[in-house]
Amino acid sequence: MKKIAIIADSLKGGGIEQVAITLSQGFKSKGFEVHIILFKNSYDQSVFKGYKLHILSEDGKVTKLSWLRPYFFSNKMKEIVKVNKFDLVLSNLADFAGMKAVKLAKFDNLYTIIHNTQSKRRFKRHKKKGFSLLKHIKMLRIKKSFDNKKLICVSKGVEDDLLTNISAQPAFVKTIYNPFDFKKINKLSNVVNSDIPVDDYIIHVGRFELGHKRQDVLLKAYKKSNIKHKLVLLGDGQNRKEIESLIIFLDLQEKVLLPGFVSNPYNWIKNAKLFVFASDYEGFGNVLVESLSLKVPVVSTNCASGPCEILKYELSDYLVDTGDIEGLAEKMQSALIHYPEIESKHIEDFEITKIIDQYAQLINP
Repeated sequence: MKKIAIIADSLKGGGIEQVAITLSQGFKSKGFEVHIILFKNSYDQSVFKGYKLHILSEDGKVTKLSWLRPYFFSNKMKEIVKVNKFDLVLSNLADFAGMKAVKLAKFDNLYTIIHNTQSKRRFKRHKKKGFSLLKHIKMLRIKKSFDNKKLICVSKGVEDDLLTNISAQPAFVKTIYNPFDFKKINKLSNVVNSDIPVDDYIIHVGRFELGHKRQDVLLKAYKKSNIKHKLVLLGDGQNRKEIESLIIFLDLQEKVLLPGFVSNPYNWIKNAKLFVFASDYEGFGNVLVESLSLKVPVVSTNCASGPCEILKYELSDYLVDTGDIEGLAEKMQSALIHYPEIESKHIEDFEITKIIDQYAQLINP
């Protein structure tokens, strides 16, 4: 039996965690012995019965001296390596300390999954154009962390950004899309939920982070569109108060609903008339695929990266430039009336068995 290790910070939270969960379940269904290595003791025990779990710490912090963390975690992982010979190791860690710890542990056949466009994620605070010494030093650090590594990018956009904007020189790089268990998503979408509005609504699902997800752009576009449907913003996060203030400023208190974070967003999505995405950048955009799989029309900004690789064929007409409030408003209006029929061809590249097969090809290539 082939052994695979999947490394993650935790298995509760956002899109990266969900990808790690789906990968784990996909490999298990294919007969792999799946080991999950977590930096934090945070996962759903009912979901992971039958998996071999390795918890490195209770909270992922261990010490206040952050520079010691990689060494602590690497020593823990070295113990796991001694006992197990893995055929494939997939790291889903996004921070440098975690990546360093994995490197020091010296796993064989290790691939790091890159979930975000690094030039956008790492430099979103650097607004000035031209040369910046601080930005240059940071760029070199990022480049070094990816040079000579074996990398998997979750979209072509992420791969292009890494090679072009970061100038990384990996030992190996390949794009493999995120996996989706469409049968599971459909099953969860049919769960009865009395909290779901009876009135028609459109929906956005995402972390409340204005510098990334741009709920401010969405709210302004929604106001401009004069759509009668209500707007559901499903999620929570650091900018909730700012979003609530903007809703009041735009006089949308009676039309915008904020249910908070929900563990099962799929029944909310399935009952929506439209899904809208306004991000300035993404790595992939899982929820776009999930919405399409539930036959819900999608309008999205054509951000770097992901959406243009998901909204293909005739659906590409519903991509708008980032920050384009008027364009987003127009496409929202159009999508409620003229959206093309969503077919299997729009999501077939992301089906879980196809993606797992692509990962399995990395074993003894």
